[in-house]
Amino acid sequence: MSNSRSILLYGHDFMLLFTRACILEKAGFQVFSTSHLKDAETISTMHHIDLLVLCQTVTPDEGAKALAIVHAYNPNAAACALAEILSPYGGEAVPHHSGTFATAKNFLASVEEVIQQDQSSSPD
Repeated sequence: MSNSRSILLYGHDFMLLFTRACILEKAGFQVFSTSHLKDAETISTMHHIDLLVLCQTVTPDEGAKALAIVHAYNPNAAACALAEILSPYGGEAVPHHSGTFATAKNFLASVEEVIQQDQSSSPD
C-alpha cells in the first residue's frame, strides 16, 4: 500500500514511538519520530509534514511548542494527540483520541480519521 502522507510522531517513550512508527510505515506512511523539540524543528524544515501526532507522554506545554514548530514550516499540517486533553495546545484545538490507540488497528484508524477530517476541511 502506498501513501504520500508524512507523519511526525512526538513523544518520550522510545518503544511506543518505535511501535507506532512501524504500524504507520506498514500502512504506507512516511514516518519521522523524535523526543526532542530541536529534532522536530530539523525534521519540519527538511520534510513536508502532513500530520503531527502528539503521544500521551508529551506535556501540554511541550505539545504547544511542537505544534508551533511544525506549523511554522508546515502551516497546513493537521495534529492529533493520543491522550485526553483538558485544554488546547497553544490555543489551538487538537483532536484527541483517548484510548482509541490501544490496538494497532485502532491507532491506525485514529490517524486515518484525522487525515480524512483534514482533507475534507482543506480547500482544493
